Amino acid sequence: MRLKTKLILGLGFLFLEIVSFGVLSIYNINRLSAESRNILSNNYESLAYANNMMRALESISSGKDSVMVLEDNLKKQEGNITEEGELAATDELRQAFGQLKKMPANPSNYSKIRQSLIRIQDLNEMAIRRKNTSVEHSAESTRIWLTAIFTILTLISLSFIFNLPGIVAGPIRSLAEGIEEIANKNYRKRIYLKQNDEFGDLAAAFNAMAEKLDSYEHSSISELQFEKSRLETVINQMRDAVIGLDSGRHVLFLNAVAQSLLGLREQDVIGEYAPDIALKNDLMRTLLQPLNDNRDLNIYADNKECYFSRDIQDVTSNNEVIGHVIVLRNVTVFHQMNEARTNFIVNLSHQLKAPIASIKEDTQRLMDQGKAPASEDREHIIRKINEETDRLLKITAELVNVTQAEQHL
Repeated sequence: MRLKTKLILGLGFLFLEIVSFGVLSIYNINRLSAESRNILSNNYESLAYANNMMRALESISSGKDSVMVLEDNLKKQEGNITEEGELAATDELRQAFGQLKKMPANPSNYSKIRQSLIRIQDLNEMAIRRKNTSVEHSAESTRIWLTAIFTILTLISLSFIFNLPGIVAGPIRSLAEGIEEIANKNYRKRIYLKQNDEFGDLAAAFNAMAEKLDSYEHSSISELQFEKSRLETVINQMRDAVIGLDSGRHVLFLNAVAQSLLGLREQDVIGEYAPDIALKNDLMRTLLQPLNDNRDLNIYADNKECYFSRDIQDVTSNNEVIGHVIVLRNVTVFHQMNEARTNFIVNLSHQLKAPIASIKEDTQRLMDQGKAPASEDREHIIRKINEETDRLLKITAELVNVTQAEQHL
């Protein structure tokens, strides 16, 4: 049953209770009122007529007005006969009154009229007592029935008052708790309402939403979170400094090497505008400047002078730049290798100069025909040339080894 139907039935039932009780109360009040009016309009009037005729009878000897009063009240009594036996008594009264008018001096007529009047009075007094008792019984019965009906309707109304808010508030409370759990990322929360109404539909929609959120949480978001964590781990393990900026040049992340070089903590600069940071940080200011040349940056790090090459890459999505990545690659070892190579070449040139000069000198002596050396000197010169040649071969072998070592680096 739909919630709207429940509310209509509940409120309609309460309205029907009020109307029914009101109609029943009005009906019984009107009935009791009608019975009371019957007593007043019938029996009390007959008593009034009888009393008037009794007083007129007592004063009939004094004038004709009494006869007229008797006649008038007798006619009214004849038109107000309501009780059993009252008609016969009224007829007897009419006969006695007729005889009285013919023979006013006959005292027996007075007695008959008085007896008829007393009889009419007794009949109406008995009727009043009987009807009064009946009205009292009716009033008591009506009071009992109305009290019982009122009690039953009150209990039913109280039941509606206590249960109807629960029908509405209970599901709302369950839905509020479920929404709070979802807000706290507890996507396993479910709402179970065994109701075929709007609240049942809402609970079903809530459960479907929570199920999709739970599925999404344990699929895409978890995978993205895992990939994000893995990427952060990889970036932080790099020996190069990495700085991420969004399209508005706000800082997105700094890896550990970048934090060390800049002297900044990532949590202190996340979301900050990079040019604002550059106002107080020389290295950041240098990194944000355009690339005018390929010269390496000389930075003092790890208690020594180091060299870093700067590389700025744009991050694009659908051919739109959404951010920038600044990479400071540590090239100190290459500078050291270049310096070692230079020193090695200088030393090598010095080492090669002496044997080459010696070989050249000895060769010149051998080629000098005008001053041919003795056989002993010739042997000495040839032996010396061989020694210097071996020395050159040794230096050449060392040079080859150094070259091969550089190729493996």
